[in-house]
Amino acid sequence: MGDMDLGIPMPTASLDVVFAEATPEQAIIFRKLNSDSWSKPLTLAQYMEAGELLSHTELARNGSIKFWVLHKKSDPLEVVAGCETVRKTVFIREPRLPGTTDAEKPVSIEETTAFGVASVFTNPNYRRLGMANFLLRKLQEVMDKQSAACSVLYSDIGKLYYTNMGWNVFPHQEASLTLLNEGKKLDPESCCTIKTRWLALDEIRQLCDLDIADLKQRLQNCPADGKIHLAFSPNFAQLEQQFAAEETFLKLHMNTEVERRGATTLDGKSWITWVHKHKRQRLVVLRIVTTSPESEARRVEHIWALLNAAVAEASLTGLKSVIVWNPDEATTSGIKATSNAYENDIKVVFTERDGSIPSFRWQKDLNTSNTVWDDNYYYCWC
Repeated sequence: MGDMDLGIPMPTASLDVVFAEATPEQAIIFRKLNSDSWSKPLTLAQYMEAGELLSHTELARNGSIKFWVLHKKSDPLEVVAGCETVRKTVFIREPRLPGTTDAEKPVSIEETTAFGVASVFTNPNYRRLGMANFLLRKLQEVMDKQSAACSVLYSDIGKLYYTNMGWNVFPHQEASLTLLNEGKKLDPESCCTIKTRWLALDEIRQLCDLDIADLKQRLQNCPADGKIHLAFSPNFAQLEQQFAAEETFLKLHMNTEVERRGATTLDGKSWITWVHKHKRQRLVVLRIVTTSPESEARRVEHIWALLNAAVAEASLTGLKSVIVWNPDEATTSGIKATSNAYENDIKVVFTERDGSIPSFRWQKDLNTSNTVWDDNYYYCWC
């Protein structure tokens, strides 16, 4: 996320700029300005149409997505820099010291507001003047006044720039399951005894409700380690935004639709959701959810079955790899089981990403060293 607007800032007063929530006209100007960087392979007309289509999602309709700009005081239509924010829900469990019992300090999960920051962009005519820095400082003031507990952004310009502004880097590992035999269709049920079926969009809202209940319970059950534990809510509105972006791209660029949004085990206790990223020819996993596993070994088997479905979906849609962010121990075991089962068809690599680096800031720049971000997966991305 973001463009390179580094260098030594000059006094912003010399440009006489104003920070404000964008008017509809300014938002259109901002989108046109960033189209050269982000629209490809869509045409400008398609890119603008995509923005209009995405304005009808649940998040957009309820006012959770806002655009912010710096503009010249003398000319409000001269947009100098801009960004967008997405209001999110976050669950926070306060720290409990080792040895603390529920009787001494009952576990409570706070449900509150957070923001995702995205699409930071500076008008090329005003680069290397510190405009993005000034924009984000003003945005931090707004977010803090609105009592947002925290904010997150995903850096594509390295770790240093946003860290210096208070957004600290959190784990950014990923597993890549690359398909080796182009054109070969993989069978999701050829290797694992646990059977799965595909998921359609109209099934996912109910699964999100089950997911949220399970996530809250897991946060309550986190060990008393003296740390703050948090997780962003995997509610339907957040997932729908990613599905809508995928669907809009496919409609405009490829004149096709998405059939399968994920897969579930036949018992309905575990499921996986994903998005197709055709620009980079990847299937990216949003979440893998396993509720009420009988044992950790059984959980691994469920994950294995769901990943089999994911690699099969990649092969069916002409994608070259499946991507999983920050796999935990059980997911890593499931990935390795998938690799072993398809040893001639899949190559697995675990690495640290150098893009989309999750960067987290507490309200008013509170320290993050005692913070654990649970379920730091792609569904959080914005």
